Amino acid sequence: MPKGRPLAIACSAGGYRTVFIQGVLAALEEAGIRAAAYGASSASVTSAALAANGDARAASLAYAQESLRNKARLGRGMSEVNQTIINDWLPQIRSILFRAESPRFMIPVSVVVSEEATALTQGAGARRLGRRLLLAAGRGDDSWARQHLRTRLYDTDAGAAHRLTAANFAAVAYASTRMLHAWEEPGWVDGQAAVDASYTCVCPARELAELGYAEVLAIACAPGPLYANFFGTEVVPESCAGARIHILRPAADPLEWGVDFNEASEVGLARLYAEGEERGREWARGWRGGG
Repeated sequence: MPKGRPLAIACSAGGYRTVFIQGVLAALEEAGIRAAAYGASSASVTSAALAANGDARAASLAYAQESLRNKARLGRGMSEVNQTIINDWLPQIRSILFRAESPRFMIPVSVVVSEEATALTQGAGARRLGRRLLLAAGRGDDSWARQHLRTRLYDTDAGAAHRLTAANFAAVAYASTRMLHAWEEPGWVDGQAAVDASYTCVCPARELAELGYAEVLAIACAPGPLYANFFGTEVVPESCAGARIHILRPAADPLEWGVDFNEASEVGLARLYAEGEERGREWARGWRGGG
């Protein structure tokens, strides 16, 4: 990377739409751009971990395609699909990610901070609560989340308050994806109830900026504002804590490629991945050119 410009990459939540992020990461790797730190929320975690390992191009479309095939094969909710895909890629991720010389890697989760909410999120009422939160998001009402949830960063850095390790990676990665309306299996990390990162942190761009990275590339999954949380009450800014935040988005809504949060076709995934590659190459040229 250009001298004096340490780069961190923040990858947003987005379900199958995160295949766009996979394409961007593969293009950046092709251009020789590897960040000093990566952060990823929800469905982008595995793709970002592979990129931190230098395996973005090797994984290519396989991660998203495997997830889609598992969904069709298992015929069940997204909990089993996500746990299967995490476990399938876990040996490859563990082989490099936790070495001292590897880039720093962070996963936010939304931890549950009240007994009332723990009972709701981890019990039979979770799906009903999830549907309520979908309606609240439509109104821009984050009051329940502000009362009961907090963002917690799990971080491979040795000095982190909450360490991300080879032992807890699978639990953290799963908890970070657990949307209450569609994921049946509870999420726990080190004894703490946790739910999808996006309820409090759709994309950890500000968090990386606040850790001192001067340049942060935030990769979104849709055009328009990149919201900081599921409820759309804040947007990710273009600067924070003295850092520049570059926001990279697809040119059109992923639905135009036939890809939504929990539904997609293999053709749609391939098209949106190619869009990510194209946008990633454009950004890499600008970065190399000092833009």
